Amino acid sequence: MRAWGRVFGLTCGLWALQVHAGTIFDQFGGTWAPMFSDEVSCAHNPQTITFATDHHSATFAWQSAITFFTGKQERIGRYRIFAANGDRITMAIEGETRLTEGGSTVVWILRLVQDGRAYCWGRTDWQPEQCVAVHFRCPDAIPNS
Repeated sequence: MRAWGRVFGLTCGLWALQVHAGTIFDQFGGTWAPMFSDEVSCAHNPQTITFATDHHSATFAWQSAITFFTGKQERIGRYRIFAANGDRITMAIEGETRLTEGGSTVVWILRLVQDGRAYCWGRTDWQPEQCVAVHFRCPDAIPNS
């Protein structure tokens, strides 16, 4: 088992996580945090994903700015949605400047993993099984210690 899987298993034992049913947008909507980050966690500056009612765009928001792919400090990331099916949403970051080896704009695939308790990012130009930056759903309420 991968290290993040072992850590995830331990973390799940601390809180009861609610798996969200409904559409793929319902399942991705909510608050998330990467398992291994010094900048973001469920307790400090988690990420909230919301979708426009027409499902043509997504917003990723943090309470405090994070270092975005551009190197700039950003509090909001906006994505244009191209497709949603099964356990994934295909989208591109507004203002994306990175290109694939073929010279096309990078297009991201947001995938549910761990039975909907986590997500990771793939790209349309990567191998289908390649998925990075695993984020776990934050518990609805974090207990005070």
